[in-house]
Amino acid sequence: MKKNYVQRTYDIDELLVHLDAICEDDGKEISDYTQGEIVEEAEHCLSVLEDELPEDSFTEDKAYDKKQIRKLKKYIADFS
Repeated sequence: MKKNYVQRTYDIDELLVHLDAICEDDGKEISDYTQGEIVEEAEHCLSVLEDELPEDSFTEDKAYDKKQIRKLKKYIADFS
């Protein structure tokens, strides 16, 4: 069964961290946000990660960021 836009957020660690903070600030659940709002946040996360990538000094961090970037790009392509 294919996951919906809310379910897929749980597969992307960086997006989930951002969404958890926003949910706490707004007093909402992830499912309370529209697909468009979550895609916007995914685009923001992607931008932040791409900006940080050249500054990562540890191979481990770069590998993690690259994996998150791939997941975010796929998420954005699938749901925007």
